[in-house]
Amino acid sequence: MTVITLQTYKTIEAFDEDLEFTLPGQGEAYEWCGEWYHIGHFAGKTLHWVRVKRSCHRYECPKCWHDWQRREAGEAAHRLNSYSVDRRRRMVHYVLSPPEDVLHTKKEFVKSRQRAYNIAKSRGIRGGIMIYHERACRYYDERVYTNSHNGRHGSHWHIIGDGWLHSITELYQKDGWVVKNLRIRRHGGVYETLVYILDHCLRAYSPEVSSSTTEVRLHTVTWFGSMAYNKLRIPKEIGQKLIFCPICQEGFAPSDWFIMRYRGDSGPPNGDYGETEEDSHAFELVRPLSTPFWM
Repeated sequence: MTVITLQTYKTIEAFDEDLEFTLPGQGEAYEWCGEWYHIGHFAGKTLHWVRVKRSCHRYECPKCWHDWQRREAGEAAHRLNSYSVDRRRRMVHYVLSPPEDVLHTKKEFVKSRQRAYNIAKSRGIRGGIMIYHERACRYYDERVYTNSHNGRHGSHWHIIGDGWLHSITELYQKDGWVVKNLRIRRHGGVYETLVYILDHCLRAYSPEVSSSTTEVRLHTVTWFGSMAYNKLRIPKEIGQKLIFCPICQEGFAPSDWFIMRYRGDSGPPNGDYGETEEDSHAFELVRPLSTPFWM
């Protein structure tokens, strides 16, 4: 297992040709990753509390990478769904498989990625997000895939985007690329599909550089065509994201929540959420949730 600790960033072009692909969660966690703590907000004279887990949201963290996965899927789904509504186009999930596996060199990876763009456009895909997988682990032992990247099929590219496939058989006979339509994805389905794809999304590093000091990677998740960053501008979501209270059954702004510390001798209460009277002294308010941990 390769351990990647990120401290500085350099592009892959500064180093040798060889690449090493790593899966999510193959690095080191911070000391506080996965720790449980309590947050709460006032509802009249009652304090509603919720137990939450602290997360670094990093790709390489073995404890928090699922949080990275959900966050990245959410941001990508917002971009795709905004395009879908604005252009009145439906998002489709495609898979592109080259005739041969991608070699583990910078030159071959970049060439295959550009070739995948061209293949997509030749089949009628206008643009979208493209994610590289070295192997398929579906219907396979995921533990074997995590340890050795062995899978049932070879290199392939997932695309969620806008298009309508044509000339599949004729073009396959010319270039050998297999292009499959995995059906239209509705708004909620776009997010769910992205979560699945990012579950075994790879990052490319240079093994010639000490993994304990330097991150070196090529982009394996890219936007192209009509959804490339230089062609599509999506406004950011306005306002704060609300935090859901399971007792009130509604969301509240982060500024309404507080980090809390339990003051009892017998340990914090059981359960994922609850309520207590404001003057019961069961919890003490440490600071507003909107204040960073390091403040």
